[in-house]
Amino acid sequence: SGANRVPGAPEIAGAAPGGARAPRRRPEPAFAEAGIHRVATLYFATGSARIAAKDYATLRHIAAESHSLGAVIRVVGHASAGAGRASAAARKLANFNISFRRAQAVGEALIRAGPAPGNVEIVAASDNSAPFGAAATGAAARPRVEIFLEN
Repeated sequence: SGANRVPGAPEIAGAAPGGARAPRRRPEPAFAEAGIHRVATLYFATGSARIAAKDYATLRHIAAESHSLGAVIRVVGHASAGAGRASAAARKLANFNISFRRAQAVGEALIRAGPAPGNVEIVAASDNSAPFGAAATGAAARPRVEIFLEN
């Protein structure tokens, strides 16, 4: 374990109900070197910022882990490109707004679970970035929020 690695971060993404742990996974190398680790990805229905009930246990676990590590939580909201009849500018604005609403909903849920507001960073990525470590195709491009811990 290197100096920039956040201990326990890989288990968060695979935490199972009841406290069981998933097998350890190596953090993505580029971010691991910078001390940033993706710990979870939450998926949303199209046009929705509602957090699924099953995701709250993961958020509580991330909140506790970030507190014990003194880590900052970065919440990045995403939208799918979507096909609509709206103009390109209207689609961009709508996608930015929904990505922000998703990140804000997750950030607020994390703060309710314990971290100070100053330790949770909200980012709206709109439909501008592919899923971390993947091409933006098929299910991987679904509306989502990616959560990172940064030490």
